[in-house]
Amino acid sequence: MLINTNKLINSPQINQIVYYQPPRTLKHKDKKPYPVIINKGCYLSNDKISNFWEWQRITPSGRFRETGCGYGKFTIATGYEIQRKIIIKNNKS
Repeated sequence: MLINTNKLINSPQINQIVYYQPPRTLKHKDKKPYPVIINKGCYLSNDKISNFWEWQRITPSGRFRETGCGYGKFTIATGYEIQRKIIIKNNKS
């Protein structure tokens, strides 16, 4: 079971599941943190704070949903194991 520890993390690793806290603005319909898997990004870039990330939202059962990006405010998630699988099919015409 996926659990939000509420412990802040500045620099999550690629393929790590964390909870993303959306900004509390009117344009964001989500106000509560939700789980995402980190695809790309960094906290520091050229010795300056960047904190820009790309992620994919996941359901509590582990299914992938839409992608997103933005400035991160993440908390650590526990209770998961990562297994990404890629299947390449040979489509001969």
